[in-house]
Amino acid sequence: MRRNLLGVYTISRLGIDEWGVVKSCDFALRDFREHRIILHNVIVVIQLSHACGAPSFRLDILQAHSDHSSIPFRSMVLLIAWVNLLVHWGMRKQWICRAVVVVGVVLGGMGAEFVGAAENDRLRVLVWNVWRGTNKVDQGPEKALALIKESKADVCLLQESYDIEGERPQFGPWAAEQLGWNVWQGKSPHLCVMSPYTMDQTFFHKAWHAIGAELTDPKGRKLHAFSIWIDYRSGAGAYLRAHPSASDQEVLDGESERSGRVAQAAGILKYLEAQSLLGLKTPLLVGGDWNCPSHLDWTEATAKAFPYRRALKLPVSWSMLEAGFVDSFRAVYPDPVKQPGDTWSPLFREKDGEVLPLNRIDRLYYKSNREVPMLRAVSAKVYPEVLEDNAIPVEDRAFPSDHAALLIEYEWVGGE
Repeated sequence: MRRNLLGVYTISRLGIDEWGVVKSCDFALRDFREHRIILHNVIVVIQLSHACGAPSFRLDILQAHSDHSSIPFRSMVLLIAWVNLLVHWGMRKQWICRAVVVVGVVLGGMGAEFVGAAENDRLRVLVWNVWRGTNKVDQGPEKALALIKESKADVCLLQESYDIEGERPQFGPWAAEQLGWNVWQGKSPHLCVMSPYTMDQTFFHKAWHAIGAELTDPKGRKLHAFSIWIDYRSGAGAYLRAHPSASDQEVLDGESERSGRVAQAAGILKYLEAQSLLGLKTPLLVGGDWNCPSHLDWTEATAKAFPYRRALKLPVSWSMLEAGFVDSFRAVYPDPVKQPGDTWSPLFREKDGEVLPLNRIDRLYYKSNREVPMLRAVSAKVYPEVLEDNAIPVEDRAFPSDHAALLIEYEWVGGE
């Protein structure tokens, strides 16, 4: 790991041919001031040739993902990282100077793009509890619809998609109509799956707990997506706040004794198995409001960093792991201290000057039984990106829900 003026880059998977020439390198560049990855999953190929007795370099970018929106800035980051790589590999200083010149040339064009960057197929999935049909905030339906549009989601898994006050129907069907999308809510009062993709088949487990759909994208690739919700009572963080001296077992009892979460999660998995969905080679997505934190977030490190947490093997998230599912957010951001990803609650963060428990209770799980999964999570975002002042009345908030919205972007990487 080395530092440069922008941050820290980590080098791995060096590819060297039989002549000792570095052919490829996979690295990530992290902004050390904000602890935020600004360039990651970068695969570059550098070719060294000898023309007229002088070495020259060719840089091809096969893959790059950036969380920064400025294209010239991204180019600068990549090329400065290249200069650092040349130093790392012990190239002569005069050739480093030539690389710096290249940096200046690239930055001279405000429309600079990644040279040869491959455009990979993406799938964007939004998971969001829209809070009582968005009725708690002025212009809630319009604000929620605007966020869905901004996210550029391909699939939306909604909870609390209740009737909109007035003449409009439930939020999900209304939003789908505005977007011209397909929608499935069935007889559920609040669970909804909506997407512009073709909806080939629908699934209905229980009105309050899980519904789903088989979708086909424009390239003919199939996936299954389920929106879920389980019991909200006796949340672990809230229980610890009210009972700071409680034993670990007393906290865990809230998952199975003081709520139905463990039984309801088990019921969802049993339903998926009965529908022959757990063994599919095509992607299976299960996301929603789990109303409990993940064991991946309740660790020794987070117990020291955040209030109302312990290192506990929380059973609901653990059951998803045992069933072969991957927590998509943690696949992108494995460090829960640096990227907590809390979704509860952007609205209720403190009471009477005391900080309330914050947790990542809205999650999206992915499963594929292929040796090489068809999808790989490559980016994750939690809305709102900027929290509003707690003094703003609820009805005047710009963000219309008490749950943050989770957006996961996947890359199609496997075969048909």
